[in-house]
Amino acid sequence: GSFAGGVTRSAGYTGAGVTLDGVDDYINLGSSNQLEVADEFTLGMWMKTNQTGQATVMTKNQVGGHYSYVVALDNGVPFIGLGSEVTDSGPHQAGVAINDGNWHHVGYRLEGGTLDIYIDGVLSYTKNGIKGNIAANTGQEVWIGGRSDRSDRFYQGQLDEVVFYRIGLTDAEMIAMGTTGQSSSDCEAASREVSLITENVAWQVYPNPNTGSFSVSGLDERKGNVQIQMISLLGRSVYQYEGPVENGNHTIALEKASPGMYILQVQQANEQRTIAVKVQ
Repeated sequence: GSFAGGVTRSAGYTGAGVTLDGVDDYINLGSSNQLEVADEFTLGMWMKTNQTGQATVMTKNQVGGHYSYVVALDNGVPFIGLGSEVTDSGPHQAGVAINDGNWHHVGYRLEGGTLDIYIDGVLSYTKNGIKGNIAANTGQEVWIGGRSDRSDRFYQGQLDEVVFYRIGLTDAEMIAMGTTGQSSSDCEAASREVSLITENVAWQVYPNPNTGSFSVSGLDERKGNVQIQMISLLGRSVYQYEGPVENGNHTIALEKASPGMYILQVQQANEQRTIAVKVQ
């Protein structure tokens, strides 16, 4: 992603986060199809704000009147809209305000036609019977902290550990995500300026899901050493590697990995990617 406006690095929930001014700051994640979803996803983030009114936290921007997903705040109450292609698209509100100036975790999950919203690891809202696929809006950018069609909806406050999965996490993983934190200073790659690093969407993990053995493909040995770290949702590092690449691949074999979701962070030269890995 790239910073726009005056986004600044600041203290996060754990380690480093970002601060947005509510005027013109946002983070542009680009238009990768990896940020498109259909009928299943998980989104989570730590937030600290005292903002009132409406503010966009993250959205896939609209095109031609077709709206995709948007997560936002309404006088401090988290809500999500699922766009113009979904029945009962919302807005779906959590029912509790978080704009008290303290850190709070907000987690959204859509899976099997059921939408859940968690606040600080506690289930706050559930809606069943949602049908249809969220509009892909291919080619449109995903923004954190604002939206392209509303100059009055910028987010004011701090953010940390924004995670996005194209699958639904388990209840236990949703709870863990909202009650523990991973320090972004744990990984050297994460502490570098975002504006200096580009996302390499050509890197892939296969198979995914897996049983603990998998490969990262698409790496380029000509670009030097690769840094790889795999972290559980509880923030525990289960794998680290820094060294050369052979034949464009790196194979990982975890001997005692517990089933669940993991975050794989890969960096080579000025390229990086964060990939959700599911171990069965």
